[in-house]
Amino acid sequence: MLVSSRLLPPAVPSPSMTVYDKNIDHKHQTNMTSLPKYFNVPFAIQHGYFRCIRYLLQLHYDPNERDGQLRTPLILCSYVENDRWSLSIAQNLLEKGAKIVLEDHARRNA
Repeated sequence: MLVSSRLLPPAVPSPSMTVYDKNIDHKHQTNMTSLPKYFNVPFAIQHGYFRCIRYLLQLHYDPNERDGQLRTPLILCSYVENDRWSLSIAQNLLEKGAKIVLEDHARRNA
């Protein structure tokens, strides 16, 4: 038996849909987008998605989340070749609560 798609609600809201949250003022609109599960701050830095990092931090992603080698986003900033991007990312991470003292597997910190 086939079910018409008109009868079923969409499983994931499209990016163009606006969702209102009861806890915030209705003047502010929240845009619902779904990001892949593996897409986090360390992944964005390692793959050069520098413009996404501020957005991820606004979505309350953890600024201290580690990658497979226990490197924090601040440690990964030291591997970015462009100094302006590196400093900008580090500043955004520090504003959102990134910790300098966290060490990776080789006992290096930011």
